[in-house]
Amino acid sequence: MNSELINWSKKIGILLGFLVLGYIFYISRGIISLLVIAGFITFLIVPLVEKWKKYKIPEWLTIIFVYCVLLIIFIITVGTLLPIIITYISKGITAITQWAQSAQTVYQNEGIAGFHLHPYIEQTISHIIQPENIGNILKFIQENSNSIQSFLTSQVSHVTAGSVSIIGSVGGALTQIVFIGIASFFMVLERKNIAILFLDILPKDGGLYLKRHFTQMQKVCNSWIKATMLLSLTIFTMTYLGLTLINWIFGFGIESVMSLAIISGIMEFIPYIGPILALVPALIIGIGTSWDAALVILILYLIIQQLEGNIFVPLIMSRNLDISPLFVFVIMLFGGAIGGILGIIVAIPIAGVIKIFYSDFHAKRKTRFRYGIDYDKKNPPKKSNNTAQRKRQRQKQG
Repeated sequence: MNSELINWSKKIGILLGFLVLGYIFYISRGIISLLVIAGFITFLIVPLVEKWKKYKIPEWLTIIFVYCVLLIIFIITVGTLLPIIITYISKGITAITQWAQSAQTVYQNEGIAGFHLHPYIEQTISHIIQPENIGNILKFIQENSNSIQSFLTSQVSHVTAGSVSIIGSVGGALTQIVFIGIASFFMVLERKNIAILFLDILPKDGGLYLKRHFTQMQKVCNSWIKATMLLSLTIFTMTYLGLTLINWIFGFGIESVMSLAIISGIMEFIPYIGPILALVPALIIGIGTSWDAALVILILYLIIQQLEGNIFVPLIMSRNLDISPLFVFVIMLFGGAIGGILGIIVAIPIAGVIKIFYSDFHAKRKTRFRYGIDYDKKNPPKKSNNTAQRKRQRQKQG
């Protein structure tokens, strides 16, 4: 009776312990998610630190150098692009309102030539959209021009009224970024002690398992960094050359070509939605310049996105990481829910690490089915040598 009571007490104690631990994780999930992201960034920085350590460069100096490079890129890009975007938003709203009020009248009097589009663009629109459909679309826009103006004005009012909350949100995001940076800085410096502590907490088999696969995990992360940086450089080059050629051929005078190209390159680190985010500032600047410029920019970005999705990503990523796009998308959703944009960015390497564990599990499972369900890893059953048995039988018969 006493032994049963003791056993039940242990079970209840373990259950309560798990509940308390789960509650602690729940209330501190924000901090834990930031620490997980900081740990992953540490995992990415360590190879560079180890490489530069051979040249007798201090670890702290390498980390600060990496952070400074990222900070300089961020400041230059935002500082250059933000004032231009604000200016062109105002110009874009004015242009949209004026165009919506006069579009139908211009088309009725002068046809599509009245919009003074480039001949190539005019021919493209005429081939894609039937003339009667153009008239119906412009009629609808003109009839709803007041609604369009009211909508745009209300959106600007909402942005102005909500500036305090926006600044607060940006401040919160910056605080999280600073926390992640500081945490990853000390994690890199104390990585050996953290590894020892982590392995001591885990069961012996779990620690040995992680040690055995650590090199593979690091290789996956390094491959992802190289592939993403190469892809980012490719998209940056294509965007810069494309916008420069547009200015040279059509004479639009699109500003901040370099900043737009840098944004396109940086957004490649965000799977799937990165190219869409890179298109937004480009379209704003294009609309503020002219409608021709906005349309040509949209076509350019669509072409680059198609080349990226169908040629560059399969070519570059498949050589480094063989991961299912659906699996990456699911991991990206979980990463976004846990860590926001940073969680989405690290979705691909996390998917690669999970694939290592799954591949190992799948290989062991196949081995178990090959030898039977009761297969013992230490004492696997010996394979029967049927050829030798048949040979002995023939010798006996002879």
